Amino acid sequence: MNLLIYSHAFAPSIGGVETYVRCLADGLLQYQAQYDRQPPSVITLVTNTPADTMHDNQFRFRVVRKPSRRQLWHLVFNADVLHIAGPAALPMWFAILARKPFVVEHDGYQSNCPNGLLLQSDGSVCPEHFARRRYGECIRCNNKREYRLMSALQLLRTWPRRWLCTRASANVSGTQHVLNRIKLPREQMLPHGIAPAGGTVKGGMPVLPEEPREGIPVFAFIGRMVTEKGIRVLLEAAANLKREGWCFRLRLIGGGPERSPMEVFAVKIGLNSWVEWCGPLSGQPLQSALRDVAAVVMPSIWEEAAPLMVLEQMMAGRLLIVSDQGGQAEEVGDTGLRFTPGDALSLAERMQEVLRQPETAKELGAMARARALQLYTQDGMVRGHLKLYRKLINDPTPVNCS
Repeated sequence: MNLLIYSHAFAPSIGGVETYVRCLADGLLQYQAQYDRQPPSVITLVTNTPADTMHDNQFRFRVVRKPSRRQLWHLVFNADVLHIAGPAALPMWFAILARKPFVVEHDGYQSNCPNGLLLQSDGSVCPEHFARRRYGECIRCNNKREYRLMSALQLLRTWPRRWLCTRASANVSGTQHVLNRIKLPREQMLPHGIAPAGGTVKGGMPVLPEEPREGIPVFAFIGRMVTEKGIRVLLEAAANLKREGWCFRLRLIGGGPERSPMEVFAVKIGLNSWVEWCGPLSGQPLQSALRDVAAVVMPSIWEEAAPLMVLEQMMAGRLLIVSDQGGQAEEVGDTGLRFTPGDALSLAERMQEVLRQPETAKELGAMARARALQLYTQDGMVRGHLKLYRKLINDPTPVNCS
């Protein structure tokens, strides 16, 4: 099987989509080498992200960066099946013209929302204006973020993007929530999956994470610092707890345009000495920063699609406190604490539960790990995708479910 994966963003860029496509490609090659008797797949990953100082020979699959249109057409024409991470128009057009089966992976709402977030400019979840043909509302909403011309262009791009998605061989997502929102034909849920924490196994069982160090309780945030991630809500909740006399720390991991304004806001509400601003971290530095946290907080005000960060923390056995909406609430299920989206008082109550009953973090963290091992493994994700690809190219080779 000649598989072409298209992802606009990829390493060295850091994010959920970048991690997901690498995990999928690596997992497919590893899985087939271990279980399949057929020749291994040829996997090519195409991206518009420049390599900078990264060496692509570290990957087990071929990486093509910033291809010309002619080069992209050649890659599509020679592929057996395409996997497109996000509804990118050009590879979808090429797949249709070349009569190639293609899968669109939806990790956002670009197929039914001009800004891709289903989030209005006032911070409220959009009541599906585009789907209900209230296009004037779309322009007014995005006009507060962009120039009016840019807002109109965003709307104009959404129509062909959605039409192309209706021609996909399959529209897949890691959560049922996203499929319910985008409402496209040939939908299929294929949960995302990751390797066990640490990526090592002893005696057939994943290695457990280290026990948190004793000391002042720490709540962590991990992610890009943008408005929709709800960092302001977390800071307001922390200020409420501080006023009530609770002792704790916030550790904010990530970078982005909202970091500077939120640093100013933290000082304004008296939290300057309570917050650690760590910047973007990955690998061992990230694991070290998370080792002593009581809970990871994801206070998003938008409906997260299928956040990989949630699965990573679940697999590591950490308690998650999440907004009660979107894909993150679906992934966590009843193994985490959930609060009313955008409500700082509701979030403060959940954080207070952890401070009052420290054992809650350990108990729910263990439940989260068990849920991740049952539903969100890398092998499970690979088997589901491999079965779909083979179905689309009429390959009768069975998928080993060992």
